[in-house]
Amino acid sequence: MNNNNSMEQNENRATSARSGRVLDFIAKILCPVIAFFLWFYAMSTDVVTLERDFTVPVQFENEAALTEKTGWSVLSGKDSKIVVTIKGKRNIVNKITEDDIFAFADVSGVESPGRQVLDIKTSAPSECEIINVSASSVSPFIDKKVTKTVPVKVSVSDYVISSELKHDDPTANYVEVSVTGPESEIHRIYEARADLSLGNMSLVQTINSSCSMKLYDEKGDVVSSNYITMSTRTVNVTVRVYAEKEIPLTVDYKHGYFNTKNVNVTILPGSIKLRGEPSLISKLDKINIATLDEKMYTENSSQKVSIAIPDGFTIVSGEETAEIRVEHIGTTTKQLTVKNIIVANSGGLNCELQTKTLNVTVRGSANLLKQITEENITVTADMKNYSTGSGITVVPATINFSAEYENTVYELGNYNVTVNIK
Repeated sequence: MNNNNSMEQNENRATSARSGRVLDFIAKILCPVIAFFLWFYAMSTDVVTLERDFTVPVQFENEAALTEKTGWSVLSGKDSKIVVTIKGKRNIVNKITEDDIFAFADVSGVESPGRQVLDIKTSAPSECEIINVSASSVSPFIDKKVTKTVPVKVSVSDYVISSELKHDDPTANYVEVSVTGPESEIHRIYEARADLSLGNMSLVQTINSSCSMKLYDEKGDVVSSNYITMSTRTVNVTVRVYAEKEIPLTVDYKHGYFNTKNVNVTILPGSIKLRGEPSLISKLDKINIATLDEKMYTENSSQKVSIAIPDGFTIVSGEETAEIRVEHIGTTTKQLTVKNIIVANSGGLNCELQTKTLNVTVRGSANLLKQITEENITVTADMKNYSTGSGITVVPATINFSAEYENTVYELGNYNVTVNIK
């Protein structure tokens, strides 16, 4: 009897355990299904809310009216953005974009130019609520936008230069620049300045460098603003380095008859001071201002000539012309009637000399001129340039002296003879 009861109890416990496992399994299946249906119900009945951030630009209202009234406009702040946080039903919020939310500041109440502090107003679709904004105000710069032209000034500093060298005032590739910005700030600008620091160095040649510019007022204070633009902010600066040197002025002689014994040639001024690149001026020892034709100086004379300066140099002393004075020493003149006239290089031409005598004026020492006669002079008409033609022709004549007078006596002026080409 007791054995039967024990067996019955064991069977009941086994049955109960199997039932518990079944119930657990059913619960594991039903819980996710129930949760899904609860979520789906919530979504379909719009009971879940959502918060979301939107980054939107700040717009300025009534700017056109402000410009029409005062000439002012918004010069900065147009790139301002704020973050707007909205709250609403999930399905509504998820459909909203940045284009549905607005942030704006009204400029109609601005009464003076300059930096402003304006309240930001926001709006969103009526189904949503704005619960936060990242900024409640914006600070634009409002003024009249103008353009002004200012001069460019250049200065150099912080350099060491050799004692024998100098430099010109620095020059820039722009003499003026345009500046644009708020009228209140542009009005202060006096000049644009490029300050070129060359460092601790010895300048030996022309310096070319790119240099940035700053804006200054009339008192020399820097005008700095994020709202000012320049037509260019850099200039190319040239600093020309040079040396100065006193250069003698000289003359050359065409035939070589003049020398220190028979003529005194004076040049006024005798030298000029030149400025030029050091490597070039060191090689320049003189400047020839004229080549004198001795045969044209029949008597003492003076003449003014322009001083031709080689390329790359400038005159420091200021003279542009020089006076050349010619004074004969120990010589005199004599006129001789020469009959010894010949025609040379006639080729195949039949030439008949028409000029029978020619009066020739010569210069030399008094002693030589006492001795010379017309027999010591030959006049030659060279026909090498007259290979064709006919009739009476004027031909340049060459004056030749016998050996004892050659290079010591010379003729004055130019001579021609007449030849008949038959």
